[in-house]
Amino acid sequence: MTHNAIRQLLGVYAVGALEPVERTEVGRHLELCSDCATEVADHLQTLDALVTAVSPPKALWDRIVGATEETPPPLNLIPISQASSARRSVSFKFAAGFAAAAAIVVGVLGNQVIQQGQRLDRISATSAYESLFRAAAEASANPRGERIELRSPDESLIANIVILSDGTGFIVRDNLPALSAERTYQLWALVNDSRISLGVLGTDPEVAAFRAVAPSKGFAITEEAAGGVATTSKAPVVVGLRRA
Repeated sequence: MTHNAIRQLLGVYAVGALEPVERTEVGRHLELCSDCATEVADHLQTLDALVTAVSPPKALWDRIVGATEETPPPLNLIPISQASSARRSVSFKFAAGFAAAAAIVVGVLGNQVIQQGQRLDRISATSAYESLFRAAAEASANPRGERIELRSPDESLIANIVILSDGTGFIVRDNLPALSAERTYQLWALVNDSRISLGVLGTDPEVAAFRAVAPSKGFAITEEAAGGVATTSKAPVVVGLRRA
């Protein structure tokens, strides 16, 4: 997609409503375009401001009124003993109606609280994800960053790594195919003849952060069972060496 086409999708991207393929393409564009990354951050701030307490809808109050309405009893004079019994009956009916109304309020408002909590969780996760994208983009633009390209044996798969002077590293670009939920990619530092795990990357590592292990001669990514492993002897999906 062109830059202008992607800009038209930034709002939809911010609320997480794009198709996976489109989201991946927009996400990769954000790594390289600070203007679009800033615009996405502005969208996310707007979403945060919109997440406020929601007043119960008018229909809720109509249901409450319907649950508590009581037809006034006829003005008939009755003996005291019967009047006492009638008052208990009316009071019980009103209490039952009020309890029903309270249950409606608790149910509706409780559901709104759950929805608000879920919305906040989604926005928080999205904000953290976008922050990671921005940090990776800044690292990729840093002229002092060390860049390492990892490739598969047939060179069809690629993953690009950037490492900053403080040891913070990012996977900033890859074309690794998405895995099933039972599998995960895992990143390794190549130290002497050993592999040291730098973290589990998940099923579709669009971007990831890690801490580089020094001294290492390179990096590799393997495909493992979900959750990752402590050690591995599997052939790397992609591997790359640091410049001497």
